[in-house]
Amino acid sequence: MRTKALSHAIAFLKPSVSILLIVLGAAFQSSSWGASSLVGVMALSTETTITGQPATLGSVVRSGDSLNVGNGAAEILMGKGTRIVLGRDTQMSFERKSDEITAVVSHGDVSLYGFKAGLSFRLRAGDVSILPSPGFDTQALIRVADSAVV
Repeated sequence: MRTKALSHAIAFLKPSVSILLIVLGAAFQSSSWGASSLVGVMALSTETTITGQPATLGSVVRSGDSLNVGNGAAEILMGKGTRIVLGRDTQMSFERKSDEITAVVSHGDVSLYGFKAGLSFRLRAGDVSILPSPGFDTQALIRVADSAVV
C-alpha cells in the first residue's frame, strides 16, 4: 500500500519538477547573469513571501526583493549550481550594486551550497560578507539573532 502511494506521489510531482527546471533554464538563458536583476527561482517555499506576496514553487526572485519566511522554509536555485536555503523566521533582501547582487540576512538562518567563483554574488550579515574562493565550492551557514552573527 505504501509503495503504491509513493508511486502516485512521484508521478504527481514529476511534471512540477520538470516545469521548474524548464522555467529555471529559460530564465537563466534569457539573460546574462551580470546584466540581469534575476537572482534565482524558488525550488521550495512554505510560509514564505517575496516582497509581501506569497512565494510559490517557480516564483522568480530578483534584486530589490525581500524574502520573509515564517514557520516554514525556502530554497532558491541560482546560477552555476548555487542554492540558498532559508530556515524558519528568516528575513533576507537582495540588492544590486553595479554588476554584483548581495543577499543581506537581517534575521534567521541561511545556508549556502555550491557557491562558485565567477558568480557576481555575495552573502552579507552585519559586517560579515561571504564570497566564493576561486577554484573551490564555498559553503556557509549563517545565523543572525538579536543583531549578532553566529
